[in-house]
This record gives sequence, structure tokens and C-alpha cells, in this order.
Amino acid sequence: MTAAKSSSGLLTLRPISRTSASTDAVWFPLDHPYVERCWTSVVGPTGVALLRRAAVLFATSGEPTIDLLEVARDLGITGSDSSRRMQRTLLRLQRLGFIDRPTADEVDVYVDVPPLPTRELRRSTAALRAVHTNLLRERRTEAGRPVILDRSMR
Repeated sequence: MTAAKSSSGLLTLRPISRTSASTDAVWFPLDHPYVERCWTSVVGPTGVALLRRAAVLFATSGEPTIDLLEVARDLGITGSDSSRRMQRTLLRLQRLGFIDRPTADEVDVYVDVPPLPTRELRRSTAALRAVHTNLLRERRTEAGRPVILDRSMR
């Protein structure tokens, strides 16, 4: 699961969907408030910003190519270690299952994000658990799915 460093700094992003109509699972699109409000403590602010940037790019181009250092500057990451910091962000996103790196120059970005796992919810604050519960309830209602919430997290 090593994310190889692109020699050119250019990465092609490919949107990948993992949702299925046959499952009762509820997923959130990359631009949904849930991603920022609930996943930031796990993937970090740079990871969330990169995922949200991907959502914007996918809306205008099927498989956009980005310059990782340019994106780093756009996100306020500057200095001699900006490339290393962005590579760490990509590794974290890959380890957590938000992206895959089939080659050094390609990034498969999953465009649907699952709810926080129970383990992460247990580590979170009461305020974050409340946000999770409310946004998950809203999303399940929007999707026409029954509202099933883990009562042990309240």
C-alpha cells in the first residue's frame, strides 16, 4: 500500500464509486458537509480539503490532471517540505480507504464516503457524535432508507 511519488508531480484523478443500490449502507458524496464535519479529525484538514477539491474537479472534468505542488500552494501548504506533506496526506487517505494509487501518476478517488466507523465515534467528542447522528439521519431520510442509529454512541 505504498503511495509512490510521481516523478512529474502531475497526478491524474479518477472518480470511483463504491455505492450499490443493493446495500442498505448510506454513503456521502465528497462535497457533503459530513465529510468536513465528521472526517476531519481522522483524515486531517489537508485530506478533507484535497477530497473536496477532487469533488469540484470531477464536476468539470471526468479525469482531471493536477499538479500536486500547485494544489499544495492553493491549500496554503508552502515551504521546502510541501511535497512531502502532500505525499503524507495521500498516504493517509490511501490507508483509510479514500483513495487508491494504481500507479505513481494516478489516484483513484472514491467519490462516496462512508459514515465514521464505531471505533472513531467512540474516540470523538459528544458534539461530533451529535453532528454525525443528525447528518446520518438526514442522509438516510434523503436516500429513502430506514433510520437505524447506533444507540451506544449517544
